[in-house]
Amino acid sequence: NLASFIHKQAIKIFEYSDIDLHVNASVSETGVAVSGEKRRQIYLLVKEGLNNIVKHSEAQNAFLEISLYKKRLHISIRDDGRGFDPDLRKYETMGIRNIYERAKILNADLKIETAPGKGTSINLKLNL
Repeated sequence: NLASFIHKQAIKIFEYSDIDLHVNASVSETGVAVSGEKRRQIYLLVKEGLNNIVKHSEAQNAFLEISLYKKRLHISIRDDGRGFDPDLRKYETMGIRNIYERAKILNADLKIETAPGKGTSINLKLNL
């Protein structure tokens, strides 16, 4: 299923980093059909967020939470790293733009919270 696939890929992304990855997947529904394109967009969005942690955060810990309840998927990606000032345009990198664009394609609710020294949190909610 999608949650276990994302979990396995996340482990690979963090395999050679010094960041501890903590994963919590709570999927109460089985057999929820997700179209191939939607599945691809969800995975690429999560991958971008996780790669940003490895490349930029200087974090000690990263947290990936995936929950599915009543066909509503919630994915949370957070770190305890250096964060950034979201108002500075220089941080509007291709990665952040890609995350917003994919959320738009998915018709998902996306919230990115960050501040210097406070880590970063990406929350994605969408109906499957």
